[in-house]
Amino acid sequence: MVQPNALAPLFLRIGLGSILFAHGLQKLLFISRTMEFFELIGVPFPSLSAYGIATLETLCGIAFYLGIHIRLAGLCTILLMCGTIITVKGAKGFIDGYEFDALIIVNAISLMFTGPGEYSISHISNHP
Repeated sequence: MVQPNALAPLFLRIGLGSILFAHGLQKLLFISRTMEFFELIGVPFPSLSAYGIATLETLCGIAFYLGIHIRLAGLCTILLMCGTIITVKGAKGFIDGYEFDALIIVNAISLMFTGPGEYSISHISNHP
């Protein structure tokens, strides 16, 4: 029988992984727009930063989705979202600003504490 507590990390991972993957992939598919936006808001080395951030966001999404390297993906996600808050959304305030990014940070922290859960590649392979 499936334990309800075993499903919680799965749902967090699938939701968070899907969001990160979708946003990262969109940045990669439209990399020239991403670079232009990064240059517009003053991100240092906009071309390199665009590729790096888009790739990292996509890979973190995949890691969460599959349930592998959760703590590393969580740390990277927290750093990405803090960067987003500092460079883009912080001045807008919490409401209609960085509340979504804060929620992503809280989900990443939660998964860093709980781990990937039973329904993950890490659990199946006995690899933390």
